Amino acid sequence: MIRIISVLIVIISVLGGGYYLAGGSIGYGDVIITSDLSNLRKRANLFLEDIQFKDFDSAAAHHENHLSETIDIPYLITRLFLVKPELLEILDYEIAYAKIDSSKLRARVKCQISYKELVRNKFGKRELILYFYRPDTTSKWYLKLEDSLRRLVPDKNKISS
Repeated sequence: MIRIISVLIVIISVLGGGYYLAGGSIGYGDVIITSDLSNLRKRANLFLEDIQFKDFDSAAAHHENHLSETIDIPYLITRLFLVKPELLEILDYEIAYAKIDSSKLRARVKCQISYKELVRNKFGKRELILYFYRPDTTSKWYLKLEDSLRRLVPDKNKISS
């Protein structure tokens, strides 16, 4: 009886470890998608770590090469948290989930960020969804924040009020 319980504990531990290493995404049943979800989680973690340590050039490098020069990460932080980056301390972040669409070319990763506003000594939490894309299924994932991070210049031919 003890031997059976020991074997069950080992099997459950191995399955749980595999689930953890796959990024919690085994339910999809497709090994490639599971690997992609794990890669997306890692890329989102790296991006958030770059923001946490105020390495804005490295955070911009998660976008395609031709866009990384135009990405304005401090502007995103100011828009999202309503405080300048130097007055913000990101305490912790967690990846809630990652999903890939049916074309396997678009994905999103939901993050939860705990922070502290240094001047007001105020703590808070924000949720953020990071969108990723890739040109084809063999390419690497690129972060798609350029629309919200670029310094916006209104089109003079359209009403922007």
